[in-house]
Amino acid sequence: ETFNDAYNDPDLLSLRQDIALCESRIADLVTRVDTGESGAAWNALKAALLEYESAEFGSPEHGGPLGACTS
Repeated sequence: ETFNDAYNDPDLLSLRQDIALCESRIADLVTRVDTGESGAAWNALKAALLEYESAEFGSPEHGGPLGACTS
């Protein structure tokens, strides 16, 4: 009986709200890619990484461990 109740419960695996939220977020992110907003964020992150590498390990061009990731 428990199996049949679970099997026939239409809300048991309902993910409609979760999927709608994900679809909305994806659509928002796609519009940001077109405006260059995403690129600006990645460039800022790259600059921050270079600054960190330089402070922590010395110049990434001269043996910093993450230097290869920033080209």
